[in-house]
Amino acid sequence: MTTLADDLVPDQLWALVEPLLPAPPRLPYGGRHRAIPDRNCFAAIVYMARTSTSWRLLPTHELGCGSPATVWRRLTKWAKAGVFDQLHLEVLDRLGNAAGWTGRGPAWTP
Repeated sequence: MTTLADDLVPDQLWALVEPLLPAPPRLPYGGRHRAIPDRNCFAAIVYMARTSTSWRLLPTHELGCGSPATVWRRLTKWAKAGVFDQLHLEVLDRLGNAAGWTGRGPAWTP
């Protein structure tokens, strides 16, 4: 059975995203490691982008993302790290390669 997070972030998309994410912060003085998986937080971000819902209406239980604050913190951290810019370029590269674009001149002629 697939979850909402699995539907929003299929394995092929996660294979693109996961290598772009920064490593979790090293915890000073020990402490707990992250309890919420990055994939679930990314699924929540995709959900927010697709639905334009408010943060307080984010279905955190169904997405397994903890709380809207958790998702917001990861979104902010990943945006500052350039994850979404890199993902955008990766997707454009893959689309260009699929269309046969070589990077020299127009990809097609009208």
